[in-house]
Amino acid sequence: MHAFRAFHTARPAWARSLGKSVLYEAPTDAPQPPDAPKPTTLTAKAQTAKDKWLRSEAAQSRMRDRLKDASLAGWQRRKIELKLKLGGEKWAPEKKIATSSMEKIRLLNSEFPQEWPIKRLSEQFKISQESVRRILKSKFRASQARTDEREQHRQQQIHTFKKARLSHAPAPQTRATDKGARQRRGGSAV
Repeated sequence: MHAFRAFHTARPAWARSLGKSVLYEAPTDAPQPPDAPKPTTLTAKAQTAKDKWLRSEAAQSRMRDRLKDASLAGWQRRKIELKLKLGGEKWAPEKKIATSSMEKIRLLNSEFPQEWPIKRLSEQFKISQESVRRILKSKFRASQARTDEREQHRQQQIHTFKKARLSHAPAPQTRATDKGARQRRGGSAV
């Protein structure tokens, strides 16, 4: 009984409600040897329990209490604040920016880090500081083929738009619109 209690309290609060059910699932593509470390992928049931607990008032209260700790590092404080703000939901930025803008952010920060800190970048590009942090942290770069494909598609859209715009001549003035214009000028309507 004592060993179970130690195991039970050592688990995260959201996992305690699952009882003895399996928290982690092994990848299905390859068999795991018996001495292999536990995989880090949560089962669907465990992930649901964790998400539910993060949205609970107890979790929110515990995170607010932890924020009062003066010994927290800046990154830990930001992580907790983001969890509180999102309320257990996944990151979904309100505004998404173009790939070219992301490249500009990376370039400015790498070339001139003193003149272009995260706060100034977020103000300049009108996105949140968290978005700028994630852009700078990201290692993703589109391949040249994908970039060329996007540019070709964009040029095709511009061509289609211009062609459609040229084919539609402005509507000729009708008697009704003519009548309204004369009334506004102070003339008589016939």
